[in-house]
Amino acid sequence: MKRAENSEENKKVRKMFFSEKLKNSFWRNIVSLYKAYRKLERILDDWYTIAI
Repeated sequence: MKRAENSEENKKVRKMFFSEKLKNSFWRNIVSLYKAYRKLERILDDWYTIAI
């Protein structure tokens, strides 16, 4: 009985940890996407000024 309780607890903890990890990587992805977008914007801006 004790072990069953324990495994439930472990599952809960693992799930929580996994969702936290997922959230963190999600935000990291958004940040890196944003950075890439800014860089691209800067490059396009340069090309635009060169073209004109």
